[in-house]
Amino acid sequence: MDNLKLKKEKEEEQTASAVIQSKESKKRDGANEEVLDFSRGGREMFRVVISKDSNDALETVLKKCTDGFDSGSISKSDIANYVFQNLHKFFQDSDIKSLRAAHFDEKKMLSSMLKNESDLPLELRQAIRAHFGITAERDKKRPSKSSEII
Repeated sequence: MDNLKLKKEKEEEQTASAVIQSKESKKRDGANEEVLDFSRGGREMFRVVISKDSNDALETVLKKCTDGFDSGSISKSDIANYVFQNLHKFFQDSDIKSLRAAHFDEKKMLSSMLKNESDLPLELRQAIRAHFGITAERDKKRPSKSSEII
């Protein structure tokens, strides 16, 4: 009876694993999206994609942490978790401003303005018209009818 129960539990684990992997592959379609990963003993974990420069920085910190440390082990994940858990202590408004500036997209901004604003700001309307060589109608001087008759 125990063998039958163990076999059934193993099949359920494999099915659950397949479901999780299926969910992961669906979530990975988005760029830089977190993906749930239950592969480490049921502990909820996420994956984040980092750049090569970030990985190099992580490697440098890992080397500093592990040099001369023989009474335990530290991984890149341990360092990344430590950094993320303590980031809020050091993250300033200026950091937010820098991140937003680095990832600013004019097209997205304009699209957002068109969705949220009933009318574009005057400066933006003027800049768009100037870009296409269109002057405001009130700036144009129309010839008066009296000068046309003469």
